[in-house]
Amino acid sequence: MPTISLRKPLTLVVTLEGLSASALPAYGCSWSETPMLDQLTAGGLVYDRFSAVSDLPNAVAANWIANAPRLTDGKKSLLLTDVPTVADAAMETFSQTVVVDPATQSASQPAMDMDESCCWKLFAQWLAAIDDHTQLAWLHSDWLCRLWDAPIDEEKDQTQEAPPEEDEIQLDDPLPGTEAAEHEVTVPTFRLPQTAAAPRYQITAQDDPDQLFAWMNRYARQIEVLDQVIQQTSEVLNHRRLRWLIAGSSGYSLGENGWVGHRIGPLRSSDIRLPLVLSSGGPMRCGTLVDSNQLPEILQKLHAKQPVLTPQQWAEQDEELSPVVETQSDRAEKAATTASWFYVKESSPDTPAVERLFLKPDDLCDVNDVSRLQPDVVDQLS
Repeated sequence: MPTISLRKPLTLVVTLEGLSASALPAYGCSWSETPMLDQLTAGGLVYDRFSAVSDLPNAVAANWIANAPRLTDGKKSLLLTDVPTVADAAMETFSQTVVVDPATQSASQPAMDMDESCCWKLFAQWLAAIDDHTQLAWLHSDWLCRLWDAPIDEEKDQTQEAPPEEDEIQLDDPLPGTEAAEHEVTVPTFRLPQTAAAPRYQITAQDDPDQLFAWMNRYARQIEVLDQVIQQTSEVLNHRRLRWLIAGSSGYSLGENGWVGHRIGPLRSSDIRLPLVLSSGGPMRCGTLVDSNQLPEILQKLHAKQPVLTPQQWAEQDEELSPVVETQSDRAEKAATTASWFYVKESSPDTPAVERLFLKPDDLCDVNDVSRLQPDVVDQLS
């Protein structure tokens, strides 16, 4: 006989500005560890081509929250956020809104312990606001764009291994007194600054070869803390029947466009390709192009226990130039994504407009501009 769960259902939504798909193992990342997210995606639904319709700060999240499912019949919905503009969008949607003052989220250095980090504190406040009547709980934050205060992994924050102990002999060390020993050059150890401020810097030819990877590892620490906090939340709420939706409301540049930071440098796919993971509805991956405006509908189906993606929808294939997701941005005159192409028209007051075209999904990081070779595609997308 089928079993009936007596646990009350609870839909948990976590949306984050600056959440990079390239930093999640569910999207092929090999340099971060997220066992809890991996567990959710193992039986859930992952959207591979979820594309933002806007690159403006918190614009995507504000649209999502303004169109979130409205619960009736005394069912409680909760939003906790540290973004005031997003809270304004929730005025008529949620029965309870908790606004965390971003001024209280300040730190000059990374936290010593995980429970002192901004991420941990946000989730703790969120958990405290959830009660037995809550059926939809949403947390939205932009802390990833401002504050990287996760405890530092010293081994990953440096690019040169520590020298061996004085009495320890390495087989490849030059023998004392030889010419090689006299001319041996010691490579200085490179360390990232001990700061909690999120980086905004341009990669140059003079940078240490491992500097970019060190910053990527620092970002991975933030994601690993997020993963552990999601696990803790699941354990605390294990008396409820949980359904998770986790998404980025904007991406993050980790060197793909020559910069490390949020909304900095030329607009590229890393800024607008958003991760979207659901804990149910799978195991399945949606490979078709989906614009970010579809999230409220996806959430409505998840919350109502309706099929989010049918087998027929999963089997569908996009055409080369249809559908098209256009992205509004103050960093480009126009940006458009299709199943096969990413087109962007860049301009600035001092330089003429430049059109660029990148093959998708092969050119994941927008390395090879093929606009000169595909003028017909450029004309159709411009």
